[in-house]
Amino acid sequence: MRGINLSGANLTVANLSFVNLSGANLSSANLDSASLWVTILTGADLRDAILDYAELASDLVDVDLREASLECTQLIGTNLTRANFMGAYFSATGEGRLIFCNTIMPDGTINSKNWPERNRYSNRQRG
Repeated sequence: MRGINLSGANLTVANLSFVNLSGANLSSANLDSASLWVTILTGADLRDAILDYAELASDLVDVDLREASLECTQLIGTNLTRANFMGAYFSATGEGRLIFCNTIMPDGTINSKNWPERNRYSNRQRG
């Protein structure tokens, strides 16, 4: 499924574990409560996607998450190298070491500081 176009797809509660979605177009897709364990998402387009309550134990290297919604998203040992969260609603919990390297945060700042074993990040209140 590498490079597949799933733009706007309704993938609510989908189990996409162990699937290769590198380079996939998932822009505006609804991945609410989806399970993404060891899913390959390198270079995927997740702009405007809904990842609320999703479980992400995947590498998000070079992933475009601009304007995405990650409310109560679980990031478990996730590599966020060069991921772009600009303008995203980001209220996530992290378990295991999360890797930030040249990661663009929702406010546009660049983060290269890894998270410790357990942490929570929220960039703004939802109104």
